[in-house]
Amino acid sequence: MDSRSIPVLVIGLSAPESGELRAILRPPQWEIYEAAAGEEAAHLLDQRSIPVAICDDQRAGDWQALLCDWQRRLNPPHLIVSSRRADERLWAEVLNLGAYDLLAQPFDPNEVLRVAGAACRAWNAQDCRPNVLKTHA
Repeated sequence: MDSRSIPVLVIGLSAPESGELRAILRPPQWEIYEAAAGEEAAHLLDQRSIPVAICDDQRAGDWQALLCDWQRRLNPPHLIVSSRRADERLWAEVLNLGAYDLLAQPFDPNEVLRVAGAACRAWNAQDCRPNVLKTHA
């Protein structure tokens, strides 16, 4: 990982969606890690500090279970749920259950950068978090 890059964990996205995110969240500012589902994501989080995770609401398994599992972690990432069926009901559910935000698919590059950057800044602002590039997010 480049010392200037912000790690982002992508969970359960299809190859085309993952490719979209890779085209938006490009090095050197961002570094993408991928996991098919929660167990693989947990393994990656055991190995490194990651401030932001983007999870597909359908293919990653149960995003609510990820949130529950991550509450037991010292430095869990802020979870951004992505969905093709993004609407006000899902957005309210995502926020009420403690995820950071909801991104609609297909991805809007400006929205992805705004939400991922804000999630990283919020993660860094929490007292118990190590700083991960406050100046770049």
